[in-house]
Amino acid sequence: RRAAREQLRRGATQIKLMASGGVISPTDPLDSLQLSVAEIAVAVEVAHSWGTYVMAHCHTTPSIEMALDAGVRSIEHGSILEPETARRIAAEGAFMVPTLQTMESFLAHPDRMGLAPEKIALLDGFARQAYRSVEIARDAGVKLASGSDVVGPWQGRRGEEMVYKSRVLGAHEAIISATRVNAELFMLEDEIGTVETGKRADLVLVKGQPLDDIELMAEPDNVVVVLQDGAVVKDSEGRVA
Repeated sequence: RRAAREQLRRGATQIKLMASGGVISPTDPLDSLQLSVAEIAVAVEVAHSWGTYVMAHCHTTPSIEMALDAGVRSIEHGSILEPETARRIAAEGAFMVPTLQTMESFLAHPDRMGLAPEKIALLDGFARQAYRSVEIARDAGVKLASGSDVVGPWQGRRGEEMVYKSRVLGAHEAIISATRVNAELFMLEDEIGTVETGKRADLVLVKGQPLDDIELMAEPDNVVVVLQDGAVVKDSEGRVA
């Protein structure tokens, strides 16, 4: 309770908890449960009192079930998802945020993290499970939002997440997950997420047609104009001028 309040007082807009272990964590087992339902529920209570919500890092089905028991709004990763749990996520109106890009990045560049061979082997199988979990979630009607789990110098290529997600959802739904669905998750659907009169002008102009070639979103240079709340923050080809 104290930690959640402290984060909100420091300006956090949401609270994130770690409910399961991590894939590349050096010590905590992937299938470990990091918090109890009661502990998670207290953070949910605090977040609700501030008009916001809790998201939970959950790779495994048991951790997802615990998070749902506690009232968590968003399941981050959901990498090992069973159909019954997926149906529960959908029924309770929660969201799931797959993070395929970070796994693909680790597999493509294991040297960046100094991963041991056994971790690389774990990631390879884990990535296949993660794609299957997205498929299970889609079939159950889960609201799939978009995140990459990418930090540091890789952040410029976050658009790759849409490319990987499109392998399951198709280009159109992958784009919607990063726009309209994310806005709903953030409880900002009245302000952002779709192009409508009266909303903030948060827009990008892509050099090409992503619905025909979603790979365009993987390369930052293909995004030639960015408007944030109506202000031009990128205009690499002078198109706005």
